[in-house]
Amino acid sequence: MIKVLSKNQYTEWNEYVYNHNYGTIYHSSMWLNVINKSFGLEPLVIVKINGSIVGGMPFFHHKNLLFPSKLVSITNAHSCNPLVNNESDLSELIDYIQSYASDKAITQVEIKTTEDFRYRNKKLENPDTDFSTYILSLDKDYLNIQKSFHNSCIMRPLKKAQKNNLKLIAGTTEKDIKIFYKFYEMMRKENGLLPQPLTFFINLWEELYRTNNCEIFHAEYEGKIISSVFNLLYKQTYTYEYGATDSNFLHLHPSHFLLDHSIKNALSKNFKYFDFGRTENSNIGLSDFKKRWGTQRINLNYFSIPNSNKISPIKNDYLKNVASAIIHLTPKPVYRVAGQIMYKMTV
Repeated sequence: MIKVLSKNQYTEWNEYVYNHNYGTIYHSSMWLNVINKSFGLEPLVIVKINGSIVGGMPFFHHKNLLFPSKLVSITNAHSCNPLVNNESDLSELIDYIQSYASDKAITQVEIKTTEDFRYRNKKLENPDTDFSTYILSLDKDYLNIQKSFHNSCIMRPLKKAQKNNLKLIAGTTEKDIKIFYKFYEMMRKENGLLPQPLTFFINLWEELYRTNNCEIFHAEYEGKIISSVFNLLYKQTYTYEYGATDSNFLHLHPSHFLLDHSIKNALSKNFKYFDFGRTENSNIGLSDFKKRWGTQRINLNYFSIPNSNKISPIKNDYLKNVASAIIHLTPKPVYRVAGQIMYKMTV
């Protein structure tokens, strides 16, 4: 039997997520709660039941007046593989999802997978391959892992950061979220991008910190915090989810300092993988930076049902450049409100 799971069964769902090979923090009810509180989107967990849960996929229903209605698995996550154990169950779930979407006048279903998702379905074809993530295996001690770091691009800045006497501070309160967000908002504007709303990060902290599923670290220089990272912890994977630095202090290499500490912290807590987070493949500089930590690139395959024609790269780049130029010139109060509005519509 396939059905929409009721919220009073989320405990059973969380157990299934935790025990499934593909289960991530993005599948869990914790993430569902964060997105629901942050953007007002209702979660939809579709499962196959055979005595107990034997397969499932979480979604959010996106609907507003400006964009087509769609189901996304899952919002604000870099990937969310269907939690199935064979291709037959995957086929049944997709058929049910399509039928559900048709009944609700939903025009599109989006499913985000990683390249190592091994189950195939004829409806999952021609993926969007614009993104990747970079994974560092924590299968050695730190000194041996460090040998894989690029000498001039990683090790040299790390040594400079040590000489700069940067101090590490662990975040423990909501105030630390606001410190991080100041840098994050500044960084996004400098890069011509809208910021996610502060409430999203506050909700992340409130939902995940109490269960030891997130951490914040700051780098301090001469009594002033100059950089922050926001990390997620779940099962065997420690994820560098968000990071931002005051651009006036980039020459001190605080981001190298914080990433290096995060890797050491993941090792000390016996995590097996360090995930550097999603990166757009067209962002060569950031891709190279993550690659130089000795990571393995994992392609992300995003499927749409029905498969839709993407905007041509030339037109897409033009639109990005225009939007970026406008964002650079936008006053900060307007910029902040625009981010809140646009993320609620397009997240």
